[in-house]
Amino acid sequence: MGKQSKSNAKKEQRKLTQRCRAALEERLRAPRALQDCGAGFLQPALLRVGDLEISFEPTLSKPDLAACFDILEDNMKEQYEVNPWGWDPKMKRAELANDEARFVVVRDNDRVVAFAHFRFEVDDDDAPERAVLYVRELQVAEARRGSGIGRRVMGVLQLVGAKLELDCVLLTVFESNKGARAFYEEKLKYGLDRDDPSLFGREECYRLLSKSLPKPKPLGEAN
Repeated sequence: MGKQSKSNAKKEQRKLTQRCRAALEERLRAPRALQDCGAGFLQPALLRVGDLEISFEPTLSKPDLAACFDILEDNMKEQYEVNPWGWDPKMKRAELANDEARFVVVRDNDRVVAFAHFRFEVDDDDAPERAVLYVRELQVAEARRGSGIGRRVMGVLQLVGAKLELDCVLLTVFESNKGARAFYEEKLKYGLDRDDPSLFGREECYRLLSKSLPKPKPLGEAN
């Protein structure tokens, strides 16, 4: 293949990538615009775990942001410090305040005891193929672990993703975080995502995990 042919092929590939991204961004427009972040798809009983209340929030108030950050820092500071990414509290606060961030907040009366930070995103910058619900954080206060909160939160996120006809739920977990890996891989049956770096010969400090979401049945198809 000559230089001109290679150049033309690259241009066509860039155009294809741009078209794919534009189509995926269009699919994500409606989910991102939902003021209730998808909670309206859920039965009220799913928004409780025992005596705890679950709410979906498009943004966090200052007190809630501070409470969520405290749980995140308590749970994850050590994990970040022993991995190459390091712990950067300023960056973590900024992530929680990002305009694209959405939240599931679990409260005991007015006290935040757990939260998930998620976003509606395109799966990959260089080769966009999927519209995903990306769980950036799932954090449960230490005193509340083992009570089913994490499983319920992930369950309602998966239901919302399916109702919105997204392709999968995507998340990252540190290789060193054995407890989190067991939770996602063994309890929730998340698998290594097709874009995980290890599949391309790259060793990283994290795993990229995903779970495909069920596709809606065509109209008229029997149950």
